[in-house]
Amino acid sequence: MEIYHKLKGQAQKIIKQAATEHWQSYCETLKRTSNLSQVWRMAKKMNGVVSQHRISTIDYEGKKLRTTKKCPTFLLKTLLE
Repeated sequence: MEIYHKLKGQAQKIIKQAATEHWQSYCETLKRTSNLSQVWRMAKKMNGVVSQHRISTIDYEGKKLRTTKKCPTFLLKTLLE
């Protein structure tokens, strides 16, 4: 469990750092005429606020996977390739 917690901490640090870099990069693209709705939408995304619920799909062997039942098989096969 100790290794798990150490790796989890490292992963969280990497994710947070990537999010910070992405936000800074996004902010550098903003101009005085930038659409405020889009700016707020991005800010909400970066804070983890989801306003629309979308069902993600994965293309697997020509089929769209919309449920989590088949996704572990897809992920395992992808990782083993």
